[in-house]
Amino acid sequence: MSEALDKLEQKQIQNKIEHETAIEQVKSTKRQKRELKRRKWVDWNTQDEQAGGTKRAAFDPANRVKRKKCAMLLSYCGAKYFGMQRNPGMQTIEEELFKAMLKHKWITEESFEAAQAACFQRAARTDKGVSAARQVCSIKLPDSVDIKALNEDLPEEIRVFGVERVTKGFNAKDQCNARTYTYTLPSVAFADCTEKHDFENYRTEAAHLEN
Repeated sequence: MSEALDKLEQKQIQNKIEHETAIEQVKSTKRQKRELKRRKWVDWNTQDEQAGGTKRAAFDPANRVKRKKCAMLLSYCGAKYFGMQRNPGMQTIEEELFKAMLKHKWITEESFEAAQAACFQRAARTDKGVSAARQVCSIKLPDSVDIKALNEDLPEEIRVFGVERVTKGFNAKDQCNARTYTYTLPSVAFADCTEKHDFENYRTEAAHLEN
């Protein structure tokens, strides 16, 4: 009888410990969520400088730049790029675009590191060497943006032509209802391999193409 009571008491103690551990885990999760929410309102780079590197000063939410969903129209020549989508260690269209937008404060450092923070989406993802005449992207941007200044800091192969406000739920990929692709081949690809042609300019005679 005494042994059974001891086992029951030990089990109750174990259950109590497990219950307290579960409660502490829940509290820890809530603290982490509060910390993540607080970080969204803090500019760590400037606050560390103001606090002398010892204590982070509070950030005034009124100084935060409000950004709203926009549609961006751009074009690019992808001949020397490894596609549009960002890829670590590779030269891509989005990498150049995001670097320029960060420089002009169109996006935050958080958005530069994680594009989803700015709700970024492109209508179509192009591969290595592929160009786009009218690419549309959706992204959260400030109310006032200087397109001319941004283009001056973009490589000559990339140009932004317009930015327009759109509805909050707009998504360039999901709401794209058509995509047009054009495949361009050098005419020399149709040349007779037994004849001489102007391979330097990638051209062959029009008469040969007609035949």
